[in-house]
Amino acid sequence: MANGVLLERHFYRFAGSSTDPLNLIRVMPTKGMQHLSISPAPTQIFCEVMGMSSFDTASTAENARAKKNAASKLSGLDLALLWFGAAVVVDELWSGAQVAPVGIALGIVLIVAGRLTGNLLLGLVAKMGAETGRPTMVLSRASFGIRGSIIPALCNIAQLIGWTAYMLVVASEAIALVFGRELTTGEDILVKLIIGAITTAWAVGGSRYWKIAHRIAVALLLALSIVMTYSIFREHSFASLMAVPRPEGHPPMLIFDVIVAMAISWVPLAADYGRFATSARAAAHGTYWGYFAGSTWMYIVGLLGGFAFLAANPGTPVYELAPGAVVLGSLSAMKLAVAGLILVVVSTITTTFLDIYSTAASALNIVPNANEKMLTIVGGALGTLLAFFINMHSYVPFLLLIGVVFLPMFAVIATDYLFIKRGRIASDELFNSRGIYWYSGGFNIAAIVSWVVGMAISIWAEAPLWLSEIFGVETWAPFFLGKTIPSFFITAALYYILSQLFGKRTERVSEKA
Repeated sequence: MANGVLLERHFYRFAGSSTDPLNLIRVMPTKGMQHLSISPAPTQIFCEVMGMSSFDTASTAENARAKKNAASKLSGLDLALLWFGAAVVVDELWSGAQVAPVGIALGIVLIVAGRLTGNLLLGLVAKMGAETGRPTMVLSRASFGIRGSIIPALCNIAQLIGWTAYMLVVASEAIALVFGRELTTGEDILVKLIIGAITTAWAVGGSRYWKIAHRIAVALLLALSIVMTYSIFREHSFASLMAVPRPEGHPPMLIFDVIVAMAISWVPLAADYGRFATSARAAAHGTYWGYFAGSTWMYIVGLLGGFAFLAANPGTPVYELAPGAVVLGSLSAMKLAVAGLILVVVSTITTTFLDIYSTAASALNIVPNANEKMLTIVGGALGTLLAFFINMHSYVPFLLLIGVVFLPMFAVIATDYLFIKRGRIASDELFNSRGIYWYSGGFNIAAIVSWVVGMAISIWAEAPLWLSEIFGVETWAPFFLGKTIPSFFITAALYYILSQLFGKRTERVSEKA
């Protein structure tokens, strides 16, 4: 994934007392604390990569807000282009091909519906970031408590390491297609080590020149997508693709769950973009429609590419279509396959470093005194190591797991923000261990209980093999319902009820917001 993610890059070193509450990201000092010194390199690297001017964080809440407003330079169009570029990646193409079991017509309907649905949380969290100037993991403190936000941060670290691994697998398979054969075990290990090392070094060091390479890669990938779309319809008419027998596979609502899960995987990072927006409206609309346009296009191109693959390989399961082969198959007739695969590899490097950056950022939400470069190296190393043990056959279960964890998590956050706090978050209180977001010992028990119940509902609805074989438990939800809808709404309703019954400290924020 994990591509095009705008990062929380302000890593701080504390120059005063060490009695601050656990899990305090030093975006700004708590009342009564000494001035914080900023390590400037990460912030400057981030700004250079994104083409933004660097800025310092002020030592008071008022100045921090002023600086935040001065740095809000991303318009709705800027954010739309940013998220559009994040969606133009090979894993979204491959994911689109996996929609083939429901056919082209229903597949397009599910893709559009999944994006319209999943992007609601993406746009909402981006809006929250714009209103508060805070990244997502910090915003989660308002719902889960200052200490409770450690749990979402850990989950985000896990998924980002997973995305790093999968992107390395994609690159390795693409290189194998360039050579026209499977890589030996030694070659596969070497490729993943080299690309993982380059990507991690990029994340650690950075340079003003990287932004040029990144922008060129995204532009070329966009051009490649246009050519791929043209190439598919040049070789196959829409009617001929419709006539290709659809393969066996997952039922429609499970595929819908996977489509939604792709958008949900970006939600934990949405506020990292949105907080730089010129307005909350720009953040919400730019994020929503930018990712909608890019991802919908990639999924539909991938779906058509999947049927083109099935036409040429009748009887072959669509999941055996290698991610790079979506590009190769689309461009082979135009003699551009090698160039396309090179772009696949380049895009892997230029986007996976964002996953590694964000892994470190989430880790700093838990261990704020750690060295961010060391955390970046560890994150890259773990993602590279994991790449040796996974393959694309586990990609769909990985996306489903993301939906299991993050969909109910953000059902809690959305419900808390919209209905409990009525759209208001006291930004300064996010760092106050004696404030309204400390809840009970730093944890909002109502949020955590609701989240756990939501995950249980998702697992039960999905009925994974281990659940039935070990515990003899079958799904409670019919296939036409899936897990996305019941998990979200039951979690939201439960959290609202628990908050009303027991959440004395979940009082609505008014004047403090």
